[in-house]
Amino acid sequence: MIVECFGLPGSGKTTLCSALERYAPGRIVCLTLRGRVERLLWLVYGCVFHPRLALRLWRLVNTEPAPIRSYIRHLMSVSFALTMKAHFAHWWQASLLLLVDEGMIQRLLSLTGQNRVDEYLILILPLVRSHKLVAMKGGSFERYETADDRRHSPRFTQGKDAYEAWKQLAEQNVKTAYHLLRQRLIVIEVDNSARPDKSALAVE
Repeated sequence: MIVECFGLPGSGKTTLCSALERYAPGRIVCLTLRGRVERLLWLVYGCVFHPRLALRLWRLVNTEPAPIRSYIRHLMSVSFALTMKAHFAHWWQASLLLLVDEGMIQRLLSLTGQNRVDEYLILILPLVRSHKLVAMKGGSFERYETADDRRHSPRFTQGKDAYEAWKQLAEQNVKTAYHLLRQRLIVIEVDNSARPDKSALAVE
């Protein structure tokens, strides 16, 4: 079974995946990519088995504003490769519970255009239809803004106005996606809005 986590930055996606993997090692696996070479291999795999989807994703990303386009292209390639790895792992060993932290659904928060949630979800739905979704409620951009590796992110180098506009759009896209995804996928909601300690999440 493939389970994808979805939510705003700081909502506890990575913490939840790590905690679940520790809870049942060997039966629950949080998937990652080990470097650029592995990402490239799974991208090639995806282009071979899903050529139309790969082409349409490429076209979609190319409509993003130039200053942010290469950044979104990188994020999309990571999520696409990770999803391909998840599908292959599920075929190879179906008994595993595979957790995807930064999958294709999460990438809708990267888009900057208005009213693109429907378009993007229709595009990727055939790929993620069999996934289960853990929707993390709450979240904050505080950790995103203070992380050392974000200082040179195009999100910030574009300027404060562009960053604030993206934040508002991401928050709106999450709400829209929650509504749409409940109608199409099995969704488990995790209310983490009152999380007192952002570094730890209790798994019941």
